[in-house]
Amino acid sequence: MSLDASKQSPSGTGTKKENPADRRQEGRRVVHEKCKVILSIADNGASGTAPISGVVTDISAKGIGIFSEAFLNNTTTIMIILKGRRFEHELQAKVAWCRRIPTTGRIIKASQALNWRMGLMFDFRSDEERALLEKLSVSL
Repeated sequence: MSLDASKQSPSGTGTKKENPADRRQEGRRVVHEKCKVILSIADNGASGTAPISGVVTDISAKGIGIFSEAFLNNTTTIMIILKGRRFEHELQAKVAWCRRIPTTGRIIKASQALNWRMGLMFDFRSDEERALLEKLSVSL
């Protein structure tokens, strides 16, 4: 049995990890305007949880990438307050993935406290919210 060459590691000794970008339905754009985020867990049982600060790195009409100060489990439903220079919006999303940022100095972080990188999928509550995100995804 042979391995498909497209799934082999560069050294040819094993299989590559799946890249999350390969699963995306839409391409993401790097955010050029500094946008802060404040995350809070949407679950009523966790309402006493302190808000989590972060910074947006990339965005699409269906999701957002951020650096944050805390780890969140996959599929956690959260509320996001997205703050730009001229806007502030509250949105709902689910954590698609969350990984610790390597501390070997290979990645420049926005802040020393922002040690986690995560991808969030928007959970639209209305058509207006969907239209707003489509607009933001091309304007930031």
